[in-house]
Amino acid sequence: MLIITPKQEYSGLIEIEGEMDLHSREYIQRSIEKIYLAQNPFLILDLGKVSKIDSFALSVIAALKRKISALGGKLILINLSPAVQSAFEITRISKAFLIYANLQEAQNYITEHTTKN
Repeated sequence: MLIITPKQEYSGLIEIEGEMDLHSREYIQRSIEKIYLAQNPFLILDLGKVSKIDSFALSVIAALKRKISALGGKLILINLSPAVQSAFEITRISKAFLIYANLQEAQNYITEHTTKN
């Protein structure tokens, strides 16, 4: 079972828990896009509780990144679980994403890039 939860401590933070795979692909895409459209230009996905991720879910995250970038925003990934970290390393796509160890590091990035504008 996959759970997608917008977190209250930061308006652009979404926590994902469970298995991200072919069966949850459309749910992931619809849920995150719906939440993002009502938020700010920075979207943070907390993947610390993701137990499994496959290439279909990775493609959804990559497509989401492209869509957010086209709208002038940034997708930030935090707290990558070992399963997610491994998938990103195996597919060699980690360099295409903003990845931080925790929410504080992501917020520091956001603060740095919003004060420069």
